[in-house]
Amino acid sequence: MKPFLSIVERGGRVLLEKRAVACGAGPPSMALRLLQNEARALELLRGLNVPECIRFAQEADTVVLSRAFVSGPRLDELPHRLWPDLLRRLLGSLGEIHGRGLIHGDLKPANLIARDAGLMPIDWEHALPVGERIDAQPFRAVSPGTSDPRLIWGQGVVLPDLDHHAIAAMRAQAGA
Repeated sequence: MKPFLSIVERGGRVLLEKRAVACGAGPPSMALRLLQNEARALELLRGLNVPECIRFAQEADTVVLSRAFVSGPRLDELPHRLWPDLLRRLLGSLGEIHGRGLIHGDLKPANLIARDAGLMPIDWEHALPVGERIDAQPFRAVSPGTSDPRLIWGQGVVLPDLDHHAIAAMRAQAGA
């Protein structure tokens, strides 16, 4: 059996492997919607450079999302000199993801795990559908230093260049 990571939402508390990671950050329905969005994204992107969705279940007041555990260091744990090559390879794999109609929407060093083949984006709860208005999305991530201003201000249309902006920002952080 593959090692996996389970995220559970119960009554407004979000638990990651039985440790509270968020509580009272918003209405319970928001945590539920984010977990549903991540499960949908992982299913749509199955077979690409994303974690495998093992199980998604809703039972009474509990929601469980189990996905394959992705081992490796986060990009922010690696020396900046390694970032440009890793980010270049990530840009290549994002083309297939964008081709299936989604952007990640929250690319940042903490959401990128270094693997043999390059970087794997994790935390897909803020994935957004390409072609939709940004201001019409029920939720979107805002990560200082990497988020495109259009995401921050809710302006324009969801396009792959929103993810490309985040990669360019990380390359700049690395001095490339």
